[in-house]
Amino acid sequence: MYGKVVLWNEDRGFGFVRQAERLEDIFFHVSEFTGDTTLLAKGTPVEFSLGLWKGKPVARDVRPLESGEAAA
Repeated sequence: MYGKVVLWNEDRGFGFVRQAERLEDIFFHVSEFTGDTTLLAKGTPVEFSLGLWKGKPVARDVRPLESGEAAA
């Protein structure tokens, strides 16, 4: 799945991503991020898989897209 970071809290180590076709934000923890956390900022395009935690959707295996990769 593809989306963009809509919020990143560096101090607390979590953020939210949103897919273009979904209206809800999806939580992710820094432990699910693959890459340099200095790349995390609002608007960063990412690829991720969807998981569940306590019945709610969460983003897993979040990674920033390389330049040239398009978020679908």
